[in-house]
Amino acid sequence: MNSRPNRNRPVFMLFFILSLWTALVLFREPAKSTATFRDQIQVMGTTAHIIIEPGPEMTTSPQAAAKAAFDAMEEVDRLMSTYKEMSDLSRLNRAAQGQPVTVDARTMEVLQEALRMWQDTGGAFDVTVGPLVRHYKKIVPLAHLPDNASLQPVRARVGSQHLLLDADRLTASFARQGMRADLGAIAKGYAVDRAMEVLQKHGVTDAMVEAGGELRLLGQARSDSSEAGEAIPAGGTAGSPAGSSRLWRIGICHPREPQVLALTLERTDCAVATSGDYLQFFELDGKRYSHIVDPRTGYPVQGGVVSVTVIHPTSCMVADALTTAVSVLGEDEGVALLKKIPGVEAILYVLDKDGKLKPEPIHLPVPQ
Repeated sequence: MNSRPNRNRPVFMLFFILSLWTALVLFREPAKSTATFRDQIQVMGTTAHIIIEPGPEMTTSPQAAAKAAFDAMEEVDRLMSTYKEMSDLSRLNRAAQGQPVTVDARTMEVLQEALRMWQDTGGAFDVTVGPLVRHYKKIVPLAHLPDNASLQPVRARVGSQHLLLDADRLTASFARQGMRADLGAIAKGYAVDRAMEVLQKHGVTDAMVEAGGELRLLGQARSDSSEAGEAIPAGGTAGSPAGSSRLWRIGICHPREPQVLALTLERTDCAVATSGDYLQFFELDGKRYSHIVDPRTGYPVQGGVVSVTVIHPTSCMVADALTTAVSVLGEDEGVALLKKIPGVEAILYVLDKDGKLKPEPIHLPVPQ
């Protein structure tokens, strides 16, 4: 017996094909928002911010890109924190003299850069300053500065010449007992770099990443953003869209007047870091001492450069380390160091011979 042909089958098949095509298009090409995206998390003992200006080259949503970038920052914290018991750094600090400790490739990258900075700064930047940092924490509040005799055994455990790295085997060790590494002056900048790398892998072309005053700027800010000009609270620097100029605005805080912007710059495609004695300090006998310890003398930095902002063309990790090095070196040696580094711009606030803040900062523009 012959069955009657189904006259509705062609219509049904066409409807099925169109529905499947629509579903695939919607799945592969989700609606993309063009509004400026902002998010923040708590990481590395501070607040990290990300601003993304969505663009056509993005391969995912701004929310997903920002989450991946924040995940990268949290991974740096997991590897390099001195407060996490199983971090690479904590395991290295607990290891016996000469015992190699296997570390992540990212930790090795930061340790290698720290060694290079130690060499380039004549020891002014030294991540093995950990024993001195711990020593001062134990005697807070200070009634007076420790004498040389009490500091001598602590200083004997400081010196990056005793930090042994094997990049091929990804191991690190200390040649002296009781040494401790502290990456607080370089890891945050590295985390910002890693976050920006992740954003770029997701097709982001215009963004800002900030963590505790360390910044990476990429591309342009949207000139018609409704939130343009809103500064992000940070330590020494703050970033935000810069209105019609389409550059990112960098606000440098006054080193002696809290919540006051001493200088505002507009930049793009660069890294920015600031350090000084404006937030973390203590006073003794009428003098202000920085939280930064000079690894060469064992004493906290006092006077001289009270705020230094470094603008580096590509690396927040390097900019972060340079701010500490210049704070230790002081005005003359610090300026000499900065002038040797290609593409670096810097702004220094310094004290005069009477201990008063000079009204105008030292501005080292990028050499033409």
